Amino acid sequence: MDLLEDEDHYILLVDLPGVRPEDLELLEEGSRVTLAGVRHPLPGTYLLEERPMGTFRRTLDLPGPIEEGTAQASLRHGVLEVRFRKRTGTPLPVAQ
Repeated sequence: MDLLEDEDHYILLVDLPGVRPEDLELLEEGSRVTLAGVRHPLPGTYLLEERPMGTFRRTLDLPGPIEEGTAQASLRHGVLEVRFRKRTGTPLPVAQ
């Protein structure tokens, strides 16, 4: 799992070989993100098994606030990429 940032986004990258999009669940609550899913075994007899099978869940606190409901996720070539738009602060007027 890697977390990067650019000027406007936090970008989460997760290696998930063999996991199908329909077997993933991504939840955002404030600046907390939870990724859950299941990796199913392939047909056949395993002679060597290094990738864990079954369910998984990982929760991550992002380093700053995000605009809820704007995340975009894609799963390509076994890598999940989730982009969270950073929430910018609104200047508050100061009364004299």
